[in-house]
Amino acid sequence: MNKVEVLVATINQSDFSLADKMNLQTDAVIANQAGKLEYAELERNDRTIKMVTTNTKGAGINRNIALMYSSSDFLMLADDDVVYIDGYEKVIQSAFEELPLADVIVFRINATKDGEVIEDCPPVQKRLHIYNALKYGTYRIAIRRSSLLRTNLHFYDVFGPGCEYNMNEDSLFIAECLKKRLKIYAHKGYIGDTSKDSSTWFVGYDERFWYNKGAFIAAGFRSLRCPLIIYFLCRFKKLGDVKPSRRLKLILAGIQGYRLLQSYDEYVAEK
Repeated sequence: MNKVEVLVATINQSDFSLADKMNLQTDAVIANQAGKLEYAELERNDRTIKMVTTNTKGAGINRNIALMYSSSDFLMLADDDVVYIDGYEKVIQSAFEELPLADVIVFRINATKDGEVIEDCPPVQKRLHIYNALKYGTYRIAIRRSSLLRTNLHFYDVFGPGCEYNMNEDSLFIAECLKKRLKIYAHKGYIGDTSKDSSTWFVGYDERFWYNKGAFIAAGFRSLRCPLIIYFLCRFKKLGDVKPSRRLKLILAGIQGYRLLQSYDEYVAEK
C-alpha cells in the first residue's frame, strides 16, 4: 500500500507536541521556522515524524523545505492548525486509488471558528480547472510525489505569511500545477478540521492587500492581467476603505513591484 506523509509548515516549535495536537497518524515532515538549525526524528507506531528546524522566514520557503524532506508516495500539505480524523490515511489512499489519473486531490477539511463550522466543503467529486481550483487552501491539497518530482513543482519563495507578499502561495501553487498539466480533482473524502479563530496574515482589505494582489497577478497570470484586475476590483468592491482609484493604482504598483521583487513596505518607503 502506498504511504501518506503529512507536510506541516509551522513556526517556533520546541518539541513534537504538535504531532499529538494535529493527531498525526502517518509519516510526517514538520518544517519549523524557529531561528536555528536542527534536525530530529520521532519514531512512533512504525511511523517517522521528522522535524526540520531552520532560521529561514516565510511560508513559501518553509513549504519547499518540507517538500525537500518528503519521501512517501502521497504528500498531504498541512497548516499547523489542522486536526485530522482517525483513519485519514486510508481516506487519502482510497481517493488516489479511486482516481488513478489524479496528480493532485483536494480533500474536505472543514473550517471552524469558536468551535462552530463556518466553511463546510461540499462533498463533491469532480475535476478542477483554472476557473474553479484557485479557491482551495494549501491545507486541503494532497499530491503524488512522483508528479511533484517529474514536474519540478515547488512553491514561490516570496509568497505567503512572512514573505515579501504575505498571501496567495496556495493559489499560485495550484496555478503552477495546472500550467504543468497536472490533473487536479476535488474528492468527497473528509479528513479533518482547521481553526480560523485567528489569521497570521490577513488584517483587512487595506493598501497592502491590493498591492500584493498586483504581485500575485504578475507572478502567476501575466496573460490574464487585465481580466484579473477587473475581477478583483469587482469582487472586493464593497470591502475595505481604500478608494477604487487607489485600489487600481496599488494593483498596478504591485505588478511593477513584483518585477523588482519590491515589497509593499519598500514601495511605501520610496514614496
